[in-house]
Amino acid sequence: MVLYDQDFETPSSYQNDGGDLNIYRSVNENYGGQPAGFSFAQAFTVETLNVSGSHRRGGTAAFGSGWSDPAGIGGNFSIGMLSDRQNDLLGLSFDVGLFDFFNVSIDVSSIDLSTFGGPYVPEDGLAPIFRFSLFDNPGGGRRLAAGPCSTASILSARHHRERSSIGRPACSASARQETQTAMSRFKSTCCRGDMLRLIISF
Repeated sequence: MVLYDQDFETPSSYQNDGGDLNIYRSVNENYGGQPAGFSFAQAFTVETLNVSGSHRRGGTAAFGSGWSDPAGIGGNFSIGMLSDRQNDLLGLSFDVGLFDFFNVSIDVSSIDLSTFGGPYVPEDGLAPIFRFSLFDNPGGGRRLAAGPCSTASILSARHHRERSSIGRPACSASARQETQTAMSRFKSTCCRGDMLRLIISF
């Protein structure tokens, strides 16, 4: 049973704030209500990135010419999170019903910015590490505070020197981080019949 599916390809109000990214509008402004009933809790910026440059319009391009995506799996848009300056957080609530497990699958990749204080990533790439935290959320509210019945999983894309990922065009393709689908399975028995809140941090 699929509770939520999002490829981030259809932001409703994307604008290029410089460097092919939207930093001044929240994730909810771009993706809230997709599908109906889902809205994000957010801490700090959590940028919307126009990976392909398809919506650049009059704004500037990332690194002057746009990001590279040799594997062609980045699509037009993705969301980006940063932790070394501010601890970006993103949360969603799900009704898991009486199911014992809650599965999460996500594509992760290292990507860098040329604007708003970037670049942040070393020239030879850096493996992204995400922390997924699951909390009981009886009221189904939109918040980021911790609660009972918590569990966490750390996910990282593996380093692979034969493939390249989304990255700055000046980087060597042989030493960039591979885009990878990472999956985590959360045991939710203690919260059966209730709402769960998933929080993602980078």
